[in-house]
Amino acid sequence: MDVDLINIIMRWKSAESHRVSEAHLPQLIPLKYIDRVYMPKNVFAVLPTKTREYAQELFKNLLRITKHTVD
Repeated sequence: MDVDLINIIMRWKSAESHRVSEAHLPQLIPLKYIDRVYMPKNVFAVLPTKTREYAQELFKNLLRITKHTVD
């Protein structure tokens, strides 16, 4: 491929967010950097009650429970 780092950076900066990969954040990323947290409804439902409460308290309106179900 004829691709260099500059091409990659330009692509990531111009790509629509649904067209890029997503990943877990490293441990040292401050939570204030998080814009939104999406979680499928069935994953959220199987979390222990305390974990659900903590997630809702921590992320407040940033936490979005989607209608999707995943395996």
